[in-house]
Amino acid sequence: MEVAREPALTLTEQTYRSLRHDIVSGGLQPGTALRLDALRKRYGSSFSPIREALTRLHSEKLVVSQAVRGFRVAPLSTAELWDAVEARILIDGCGSRWLLDFSLQLYLQTERYRRPNLPGIAGWGASRDVAGEHRAITDAAMGGDVEGALARLASHYRDTARSIEQQLGRASGPDAAMRPST
Repeated sequence: MEVAREPALTLTEQTYRSLRHDIVSGGLQPGTALRLDALRKRYGSSFSPIREALTRLHSEKLVVSQAVRGFRVAPLSTAELWDAVEARILIDGCGSRWLLDFSLQLYLQTERYRRPNLPGIAGWGASRDVAGEHRAITDAAMGGDVEGALARLASHYRDTARSIEQQLGRASGPDAAMRPST
């Protein structure tokens, strides 16, 4: 019996995934100009796959484009963070394929705030038992307590957003999260 193999990724798909990872993980900082020549060198790709990848990332709101100035990594803002968190809470447990796909996009948006802002910060979770929060969500869900699981998940999302909001404020002062870096 022959094992099915994953099809080889196109250069556009490889570039898209690498660029997306670098944006979400914080490897490319919010507001960073995405110059085609620099991206070509960084990802070992030609201009056409880079443009296609940037167009996809633009549709996912991970990059923004400005006439004549090209693409930039989308800036972070606490308003956008809270909008994504609250939208994730509204569609949890809905069962709709469309809304669940949208929820995955919202997850990606919140990850670009969480990954670079929380893990390396000493004591960010000192006032919280994040592993305990995850256990409580899982226990409620596995125990059939849908309302309890959803309430715990909503609380977890909001507590994490508050931690990120505090870090964004500490990192650059008031309103800095709204300003793109140069």
